[in-house]
Amino acid sequence: MKTQPAFLFLILAILMPLAGLPLGCGRGQPEADAGDAKPDRAALAVRASIATNRVFERRFTVQGTLEAKRFANVAARVAGNLDAVWVDEGDRVEAGKTPLFQIDPVGLSNAWIIAAQQLDVARAGL
Repeated sequence: MKTQPAFLFLILAILMPLAGLPLGCGRGQPEADAGDAKPDRAALAVRASIATNRVFERRFTVQGTLEAKRFANVAARVAGNLDAVWVDEGDRVEAGKTPLFQIDPVGLSNAWIIAAQQLDVARAGL
């Protein structure tokens, strides 16, 4: 004979509460009034104070590695010494709009003159 799952569930739902009835009936002492109860621990002294604004600072030391979400490698197109750096690490910049640094103009112009002379020598050698 096949039994239906709903029928078994109904029988279990009725029998489970009835099985626990003998365990809880008539055992133990009646509960005492709340005023008759003796405290397990001694009372603690409590002091109230007026709430005020205070700086709350919590510090803890951790060790780890920070990695940026975005980064860019910046390479110079020409060799030279940097004369000025206009941005710091972490500053926001826009590609092609924000000047990052300036190469020493005297050294750059000297390098350009030398390169032009080398080009003239190379052309004369052809």
